[in-house]
Amino acid sequence: ATQAAGRLIINNDGYVTTPQRPYFSANGNPSITNNIVTSFANVHNNNGSHYNNSTGKFTAPVAGFYHFSFGIWCNASGSNTSKHLQLMKYINSSGNTSAIAGVNHITQYNNLNGSGGTHLEVGDYVYLHQTGITIQASTPRNYFSGYLVG
Repeated sequence: ATQAAGRLIINNDGYVTTPQRPYFSANGNPSITNNIVTSFANVHNNNGSHYNNSTGKFTAPVAGFYHFSFGIWCNASGSNTSKHLQLMKYINSSGNTSAIAGVNHITQYNNLNGSGGTHLEVGDYVYLHQTGITIQASTPRNYFSGYLVG
């Protein structure tokens, strides 16, 4: 393995790695707690344990650009665009939140899918915030994942 400036490691197969590179993936039938999607049935990967399935939050252990993907299968139909799912970012230094990506829900059995990237500082976190949706049970359709790009 080759290391440059103490931060980047290129393994013998030519892949760039970092120790405990943060990533996670969860799927299954989640719950909704205080409008946050939590407690997916299966957490398949959680390298570094930075995703907390009980709270539904991924907390950045290092500053960098992160990418997230999510999908929720909705059970009940909505009557307008007041039903939605958003990938939210909490900025630890200011206490502010902002949306990274979002999708609206109107038709029963919609599969709400989204993805987005953002820069996070150490201690910032992301989570899925919902308004007015109900979740249909489905292991492959309900998921949340993320990883450090660099």
